[in-house]
Amino acid sequence: MTRYVMVALFAFVLAVPGVSEAANWGSFKADHCTGIGYRQYSAILWNIPWGYSWERACAETSATINGHYFSRPTRCVNTGTNMWGEFDVPDDSCPHWGDISNDGCYSDGVRRYSSILWDIPWGYSWETACASEPATVAGQYFSSPTACVNTGTNMWGEFYLSDSNCACGVVPVTNQVCSDSQWCRTAYYSTCIGEPTPDQYSCRAEEYAGECNDRMNGN
Repeated sequence: MTRYVMVALFAFVLAVPGVSEAANWGSFKADHCTGIGYRQYSAILWNIPWGYSWERACAETSATINGHYFSRPTRCVNTGTNMWGEFDVPDDSCPHWGDISNDGCYSDGVRRYSSILWDIPWGYSWETACASEPATVAGQYFSSPTACVNTGTNMWGEFYLSDSNCACGVVPVTNQVCSDSQWCRTAYYSTCIGEPTPDQYSCRAEEYAGECNDRMNGN
């Protein structure tokens, strides 16, 4: 009798499909970035055989995501109602620059562009992520931004490019009265393409103040 029971149990075990054949992942969804160059994808594991360990089933179920094969998930998370598999998948958009805006002339011969850095991995330094993220701006490649600005709500990258359209000059003082350096400063602004704010060019304007004074003194 015992012999027949053992044979029956053995036949039952053979009839039960393997976990890899029974359990299957549901639809994968893209989540947050988990590291530089990696994004988490997750899915629920369905059809786990009755009585089988959820954690073991998760660890034994492979997946292919965006062409990348995983023999097992990076992490298995039991929520109590479902078993989730989380996979860290290579993704060049972690992080990535948003739309790059043309901010106009920044200084003499220089134009500034800027953009927000999106999808910085959780817990990762914003400044470090910004300083290591390359970009191509107006056809010019940058291995990193010229400057990184943390506003508290976003991390901005600023890119400075040479631009002859941002060149500035001084109005000739011939046959004109040059009373003080402030006049020279005003004249300098009036010829600058890009309409900069006075504080952007105050230091450069002082260079022309001396020239103006020399002319005023007949030198």
